[in-house]
Amino acid sequence: MPGLSPFLPSLRLTAFVCTNCGFWQRSSQVPTSCPICLDSRHVPPTGDWVFRSFEDARNRYPCHMEELLEGLYRIWNEPVEGIGPNSYLSISQSGNFLFEGATVFSDEVISKIRDLGGISYLSSSHPHSYGALWQIEELFEPEIIMHPKDYAWAGAFQVTWP
Repeated sequence: MPGLSPFLPSLRLTAFVCTNCGFWQRSSQVPTSCPICLDSRHVPPTGDWVFRSFEDARNRYPCHMEELLEGLYRIWNEPVEGIGPNSYLSISQSGNFLFEGATVFSDEVISKIRDLGGISYLSSSHPHSYGALWQIEELFEPEIIMHPKDYAWAGAFQVTWP
């Protein structure tokens, strides 16, 4: 993967998801706040922040996948806390493209994605919809396409484009 240091996997911190907005961040311990919720464009939680580990999120948020049109799939979690973004997978001979991130991806959905040829490219319209794109990056090592102004929000994964 372009730009990924060979020793980066050994430096990976634990990923935690905010139950208020669904944003993942990496930390050596459970975070005390969420940068998305603290942004003026988002509503902070009414009480304390609550964060879930990857395994806890997988157990709480079942992941679903359906074909909307030939070669176009929707991936989502239900039930889910936070924003609950949907992912859209477009199948193409030049490489499959995943847009937006579901809150978390199940082994079953990952297996279906593998059967469809994996992921070559992924992107998101804005940080509120990153979901678990970091999970897709770790499993498929796609090129990550993102606007440079959003790099600061991409702490859970490695941007490769532009």
